[in-house]
Amino acid sequence: MGAGAGAMQFGPPQDTGMYDYPTPPGYADTFFVYVYDAFAASLVTGKSYVGQKIPVTDGAFVCRAWNGAYSVLSQVPGSLGTIQIYEKNLAKWFDNVTNCYTPNPTMQAAAVLPEKIYDVDSAIVFDLNNVNVRAV
Repeated sequence: MGAGAGAMQFGPPQDTGMYDYPTPPGYADTFFVYVYDAFAASLVTGKSYVGQKIPVTDGAFVCRAWNGAYSVLSQVPGSLGTIQIYEKNLAKWFDNVTNCYTPNPTMQAAAVLPEKIYDVDSAIVFDLNNVNVRAV
């Protein structure tokens, strides 16, 4: 599934040689990508959005990589956008907002270590701070 500007991806690492990676007990590896469509979410440049969700509806999902925040966050020096992502129990991935990922369009998918498991009928929840939605 491709994604252009205004899309973030959560899924397995792509082209990283990790295809032989063992999955947790009781899980199988199916290459699947969840995509957040910033345009469909009607995000507005300059605003921040708390509690954005991507529903996990197709079965339990093991998130091992994510990418694309640069396509929806400000890249203006001194005013970089940030993202905070949450585990299924809403524990933060990052210690605080200053340690959140900042945009870097040259970055490949970021590994998620340890991987995060989302149960079926849960959601990948995240906050976007200082959005900059660019035209496709």
